Amino acid sequence: MATAICCITHATSIDGKNTLPRLMEIDREIPPIRRLTKTADQINRLSVGDCVEFDTQIEAKRFADALRYRRMKYATRKIDECYRVWRLS
Repeated sequence: MATAICCITHATSIDGKNTLPRLMEIDREIPPIRRLTKTADQINRLSVGDCVEFDTQIEAKRFADALRYRRMKYATRKIDECYRVWRLS
């Protein structure tokens, strides 16, 4: 259950002379929302041995870099004018 704490803080004005009281609310025990990118969602659904096909080499390299960032082994190959990236582990 989320709890809220209210406290008064003082914010300094632009000229640096006056302090203005402000009410600040602090929420606790609220889990952060994690948003997945399209690539991260694809990687999460990818099983060992699955491959993804790309039209350009740069797209395949970016996907392979995302796999490497997650410490997954991968292989890339150019097959018939398209690029494929396999997840190996």
